[in-house]
Amino acid sequence: MPQPPNPNPNAAETPPPPETPHGTRHDPKRVHPVLDLAYWEAQFPLGKDGVRTGNSWVQSPEDVALLEQSRREAARHGELGPSVPVDFFTWSLGIDTDRPWLTRLGGTPWREADKPWPTDSDGIPMHFLGQICFADSKDILPFELPGDVALIFGRWQPGWTSLPDDDGFLEWSSLKLAEPLQFHNGWTTELPFCYQGVIHRSVQYIDQEQADAAFTAAGSTHGAYNFASVQATSIGSFAHLPQCGPCGSDSNFTLIATLSSLYFRGRWPLCDVPSSLVKVSRDGTAHDTGSIPGLTLGIGDAGCIWISRDKYGEIELASACG
Repeated sequence: MPQPPNPNPNAAETPPPPETPHGTRHDPKRVHPVLDLAYWEAQFPLGKDGVRTGNSWVQSPEDVALLEQSRREAARHGELGPSVPVDFFTWSLGIDTDRPWLTRLGGTPWREADKPWPTDSDGIPMHFLGQICFADSKDILPFELPGDVALIFGRWQPGWTSLPDDDGFLEWSSLKLAEPLQFHNGWTTELPFCYQGVIHRSVQYIDQEQADAAFTAAGSTHGAYNFASVQATSIGSFAHLPQCGPCGSDSNFTLIATLSSLYFRGRWPLCDVPSSLVKVSRDGTAHDTGSIPGLTLGIGDAGCIWISRDKYGEIELASACG
């Protein structure tokens, strides 16, 4: 599939390849670091049952590796049906200071410095939750967007976030700004962490029933559920969304992108973080915390926020719990 040219707005000539986080690679046709799928599949091979296990959302390199291997195994047993392209995001620590418009959670938003900070209906400043950069993904959307980077604001407290009473705020930025915001002195409006997006091009299968037979033959006890389409921070017109989000042929909305919950769990929850933290009881037993409230983004109960476009061309922001 053709990729867009490098959109670096400040480059007078081809810049040197950026340093990439662990488990990623540099693709000169993409601005985001790209997930090194072969590396992660070697770290997380399929089990004896031939399919992945887990829930229906993708957040870590392990999730992507097991998902792609399971789909290939299922395809050996039958047709998986029609699909649409998608760009999934997993995460690494920190921020690319040379390209601060890239997809990330937390940090300082990529916006003009003189813009007023968004507030909710009570006048309280919102938290900047994250931004999604479309520079690598415009080829998979059926229409043009009002900007290059979507900024999402809402309410956050340790481990949990929401769009209060549909009072979240969506703002669009260009890759090139006159005077980018360098920092925001309202400490209550920024998250205490920052994670950089790592991109992976894949597909979402849109007909789960058609895929069921192939996945069942490959050893899945639940057919194509958790395999055909998944929830993730992603760009694309189809996804597995909680509580019947805007997907499907009978929807009046076209999905654009999602910002999904992130929890630290298992090995390599981030590309460059080898394990989630553990707590040790008095008898010396280690217990996986499952999630670290101060360092995670829980949207309701493992839900997500999404951006969609209605049939009149209006772009909306919404959310739902898992």
